[in-house]
Amino acid sequence: MINPRTTTLALLVCSLLSAVAVGCSKTSDSGAAASNLPEKGPWDAIKLTYSKKTSSGGPEFIVENTGKKTVKTIFIDFYGYDAKGAQVAHKELSFNIPLKGGDKSDASTSDVKDAVTWEATYHGIAFDGDAKVTLDPKRAPDKKPKGK
Repeated sequence: MINPRTTTLALLVCSLLSAVAVGCSKTSDSGAAASNLPEKGPWDAIKLTYSKKTSSGGPEFIVENTGKKTVKTIFIDFYGYDAKGAQVAHKELSFNIPLKGGDKSDASTSDVKDAVTWEATYHGIAFDGDAKVTLDPKRAPDKKPKGK
């Protein structure tokens, strides 16, 4: 049997190597990372905030680098919930646009029938100069209760 997490990880690594970012568009164009920002570890460097629904109905999130190190890859997980708060979707996105400290961008995924609210987290990140991606699969379980 094929392990979905292993398959997903392999696809994400391939995406990283090809440096393709799907569903993302850079919205900030500053020349250098802000030097007055704090050093941040992998799990507090990125802030994901729901922005709006896209024209196709999917969720769009603002991706903000709150630290001073440039982030080169983020593995984002989107969770969709129905009107009663039950999870109806879990989608993943490999975000491969360099995001300098203090910069923001957006990331989106396609709509899912019955999803009325969305949340996002990330389970992988690589900073500029890192030899490998830092991963924590526990941050993105297949099932995640709303608000947790």
